[in-house]
Amino acid sequence: MTRWIAAVVALLVSMSASAAECAGPPVVNARGAICLARHFVERSGTQQRGSSYSARQTATEWLVSYRPTDNNVKGGGGELRVDKATGEVSVVQLYR
Repeated sequence: MTRWIAAVVALLVSMSASAAECAGPPVVNARGAICLARHFVERSGTQQRGSSYSARQTATEWLVSYRPTDNNVKGGGGELRVDKATGEVSVVQLYR
């Protein structure tokens, strides 16, 4: 039963981060930046299960950090830059 619940939760999380559901440019809030960053990470295949995201705003971009929520996992996080005007996501640094 627990595996079934975990599978449903994983499906819902992956569906919620689709690019179509992310707000288009300009990226005006942290929620939009995190949505775009999460989609970027999922496409690249670098995301660990259960990552937490946070965003910091600068004048022209959002800096989104992500890391695994499981304390037993080493690495697997990183920092991404989300351009406010275009919504383009680029890697700043990956932690392995």
